[in-house]
Amino acid sequence: MSHFFFISLCFFHVFFLRGDVKLIELEAGEVTWSRQNLPQTTLAYVTAGSSTSPVINSRNVNKVQQWVPGLFARAAILPWDEYGFEARFIGLLEWNRIYAISTPGQSPTYSLQIASTSPIAYTGGSQVIEDYVMQYNMGDLFFIWNLAPLYHKFFGMRASVGPSYVYLFDRIDQLLSSATFIKEYNIKSVNNLIGARVYGEFIGTPAPFIWGLRGSIGVYGDIYKQTSTLMQSAPSSQIAQYVVNDCWASTLLQGDVFLGVNLFDSIRIKGGFGGEWINYVGSATRQPGRNFDKSGIFQNNHFIFYGAFVSVEVDAF
Repeated sequence: MSHFFFISLCFFHVFFLRGDVKLIELEAGEVTWSRQNLPQTTLAYVTAGSSTSPVINSRNVNKVQQWVPGLFARAAILPWDEYGFEARFIGLLEWNRIYAISTPGQSPTYSLQIASTSPIAYTGGSQVIEDYVMQYNMGDLFFIWNLAPLYHKFFGMRASVGPSYVYLFDRIDQLLSSATFIKEYNIKSVNNLIGARVYGEFIGTPAPFIWGLRGSIGVYGDIYKQTSTLMQSAPSSQIAQYVVNDCWASTLLQGDVFLGVNLFDSIRIKGGFGGEWINYVGSATRQPGRNFDKSGIFQNNHFIFYGAFVSVEVDAF
């Protein structure tokens, strides 16, 4: 995704090299996001005697290390007063959570929730470990239309439209271990959301302060890939891998509000809060069974990403 922003800057440089550029806006900052709506699904059970109970569910991996930092960057070139082009990028670090339970009980049976009819299970073990990772990136390339001057009157408006790309990756590793038995089940889920986004921005300027309200809606085709790997290293070595591909429609709603200060009519320091709601994406935590085909993908996940940001915007020209 970092290449996306670099290529966009090169495109702007070449395209406008000979033009009469009116304005160049450069903005960069730090974002810190959280995510919600991780589906609640039991991921591991333990059976002792005649009693079976869940020991790990997907909400466990959503409770800690919830906030992750990332980078926000934006570059806009306006060869005319009202029209121009803009590239945006958000890249977040990974959410991750390791959850482990163990017991010295009398020959408990652990089972991973892969399928109710054929779980991966073993008796007499000592530990079950859950390792979950999620990563999120977004890149946009917009055509800008300044409906009203943004920073020179009390109220300004900007509209943007263009192609958008979202990368959402999550992986879940489930490990059952004992002194004599080790099995691991790994699911990698990759969502490449490719589509278009319409963006609107309203800005007020009670100088020297500024405030803004922004929002967007996007429609995407989710090009999805899921890889499932089952490995056993003891008492004998075995491995099996399954790959599933599919595509369906997804949507995105986004909005944020910011406050800031405008210095010298060319430097703006902003801080704000906002979020995104992404519908119909695949997830490793909702792989419903060892059905290694399209029926083994749960497509109806709804993720919420939200958080705060601080940025500095400079009019470079």
